[in-house]
Parts: sequence; structure tokens; C-alpha cells
Amino acid sequence: ATIWAMLNHLKHMMTSNFDQLIGSTVAISMGDLTRKVHLDDENDEFADLGNAINKMTSSLRELIRDIKQKSSTVANASESLWMTSS
Repeated sequence: ATIWAMLNHLKHMMTSNFDQLIGSTVAISMGDLTRKVHLDDENDEFADLGNAINKMTSSLRELIRDIKQKSSTVANASESLWMTSS
């Protein structure tokens, strides 16, 4: 009975972590870059994957922020050039 309970607990943890990973990656793929993966156990392969997803999402947020900043700079320079040529 003890082994069965341990296996059942392990199955629940794996299913819960897997569901968390799927839910987070689906949300991220739909553009929600604020989503983070939070797992029950931080010492397994699921945690490694969750941490990698969190790092990837953070990098994407930084990349988008940089692109917005640079596009704003280009737009301002373009407007300035247009104003001086008029």
C-alpha cells in the first residue's frame, strides 16, 4: 500500500507539473510574455524545463522592449528629417 501511495503521489506531481508547463507554454505562444512557470518540485527535469522557459520568456520581453525603443528612435529621426526637409 505504501509503494502504491508513493507511485500515486509521483504520478500526481508529474501530471501537475506537466499541465503547468503546457498551460504556460500555450499562454506564452499566444503572446502572454508575463506568464511564468511555477512548479511544485524545483529539483527535477520539469523544473529545469520550467526555468529554461522562464529565461526564454524574459529574453523575449527584453528583445521586444529593445525593438520598441529602437523603432521609436528611428521614427523620431525620420520625423526630424522630414521636418528639416520641408
